[in-house]
Amino acid sequence: LFPPQSSWRRETSCRRPFQWVCHKWQISIWAWLKLSVRPRVLSSRSQAPYHAACGQLHLQAVASRNEQMITTEAGRVPGNNTRIAFVGPLPPPLNGFSSVTGTMLGMLKERAAVEVFDRAWGSSARGFIRQLLQVARFFGACCSGTRFTLYLALSGGRGQIFDCLYILVSRLFHQRAFIHHHSFAYALSSNITNRMLFYLARRQAHIALSYGMVGALVRRYGLEQSKVMVVSNAAFFAET
Repeated sequence: LFPPQSSWRRETSCRRPFQWVCHKWQISIWAWLKLSVRPRVLSSRSQAPYHAACGQLHLQAVASRNEQMITTEAGRVPGNNTRIAFVGPLPPPLNGFSSVTGTMLGMLKERAAVEVFDRAWGSSARGFIRQLLQVARFFGACCSGTRFTLYLALSGGRGQIFDCLYILVSRLFHQRAFIHHHSFAYALSSNITNRMLFYLARRQAHIALSYGMVGALVRRYGLEQSKVMVVSNAAFFAET
């Protein structure tokens, strides 16, 4: 029934090379299929130009949407005497804050009538008096019947005392307001001036630099997240 042991050994010894070759071919075919269907992973260096271009287009779109939203809100008030009250520091001196506000002012002037209230401090004594006169001018313009939509580039320090006055006048005349945040100082910690300002401006529209800033402001001051939009400062320099 069974072949002699010597012949059985010869047959198995002859089959072993053939089986080994077939096994190697199976491994090679499996590896080739595995590598051919694997998606190509680009290096971070090769993806960098693509991500930069997408980020630039996104920032430009967000900045344009933000600009259109402010001017659209100003145009919703009945009457043709609606203007944007632009409150923020303008150069000189030239720094990051004043550069962004200057760019935003130029964008708004292309779409709507703008009344400028410069928050650049200047010298200590004259600057204090000048800022009080600017608030008085804003109050007088509101009393004259002009309808404003307030755009406020919020200060990061003691300048918020004057910012509170602008927001208070805006609330007295039931005006819309856009509060543009440029500092994390009051988002991470707060004092009585910060809390008073955000109490007055809690239900207004807010513009933050990032989603992290949005979360910090919402948690600390109880803002409505649906009324906070994100516009990075990089959007104002995307074309340069």
